[in-house]
Amino acid sequence: TPFWEIDEEGNSVFNANIISNTYENGKGVITFDSDVTSIGYGAFARRTNLKSIIIPNSVTVIGDSAFAGCESLASITIPESVTSIGSSVFYCCYSLTSVTIPNSVVEIESYAFGECISLPIEDNVRYADTYAVEVIDDTLTTYSLKEGTRLVNAGLFRFCENLTSVILPESLTCIGKEMFSNCSNLENVVIPNSVTEIGDHAFYGCSSLASVTIPENVTSIGTQAF
Repeated sequence: TPFWEIDEEGNSVFNANIISNTYENGKGVITFDSDVTSIGYGAFARRTNLKSIIIPNSVTVIGDSAFAGCESLASITIPESVTSIGSSVFYCCYSLTSVTIPNSVVEIESYAFGECISLPIEDNVRYADTYAVEVIDDTLTTYSLKEGTRLVNAGLFRFCENLTSVILPESLTCIGKEMFSNCSNLENVVIPNSVTEIGDHAFYGCSSLASVTIPENVTSIGTQAF
């Protein structure tokens, strides 16, 4: 059985062949005849019983929807070799509570962690695309983004209706599109001097926000930002 991925045109691309598929200590072990360098489109999608997986250091790319719908997947460690995480990779992985993302990752595409309800925000990660990570928590009232966070993807806190206060680190350079959209109880936010851009609809619908000081370094304020 070949290990395969599907390219954008829907064609299969063979990377390596499975030479054994066994169980050791209750875990499945798949052995290939050569190094696997990428996990392709939908490779493990909708494997609802999959609870954990070890990604080898030879992998550099995790493709679109690779683990989408793996509802029992609780934790995953991404090796330093990975530089890109594709769109919807962990979409609807409802049990995912722990992800280790190395500094080697420079691109996380849209909805990569969409609907991952309990996933904490990691240190030093550049969330690069629309809705790559969303905080879906109706009970969240305060939040402090970790120092080292530089760019935050669009819609990170949107619809966190009970969020009243957030602390942004001095490392942050951009408040992304819809970052606090419809956070109707948000009362307090201090934009750090490091921020140069406020994206479209960043504070749209923040009806409890009474005042905001915009730093001198901000050069761009998006459509309906407030």
